[in-house]
Amino acid sequence: MQPSAYSNYCTPPDYVKRSITTTYVLYLVAIFVWLFLIVGVIWAYRKRREAVGTMYYDHYQYLIITFWYTFLLPIAGFMLFMLSMMIEDKDWQVIEMGGAMLGMAMMIIPSIWFIYRSIAGWLKLQSGQSVSPTGLF
Repeated sequence: MQPSAYSNYCTPPDYVKRSITTTYVLYLVAIFVWLFLIVGVIWAYRKRREAVGTMYYDHYQYLIITFWYTFLLPIAGFMLFMLSMMIEDKDWQVIEMGGAMLGMAMMIIPSIWFIYRSIAGWLKLQSGQSVSPTGLF
């Protein structure tokens, strides 16, 4: 019998998998009610200690990183959008439009990315696979 890719991990208790499933459910509900995203990341921070040494620790890290990118990029995009809208000089009109479009993209793309990562991570969890917490996808 060939050793699995996760043979370095210890076998986690069932409650750890249920806990990470709860976190994914909170993230998926957050697609409709953003307050659940805050609850989900707090849950992930509190529960990840229980998963140290298991493949589920990577899932917690994955979700925490997903939160921070999803939270911070739209804020930066909104600030860029607002700053570019303050430009009133006709000579800078191209920069104004470029900044506004980039700012809008920085607000929209992380939302799509968040949905993708939440679903992809949950599917990997259900199939017993680990995730790459530092990878973009």
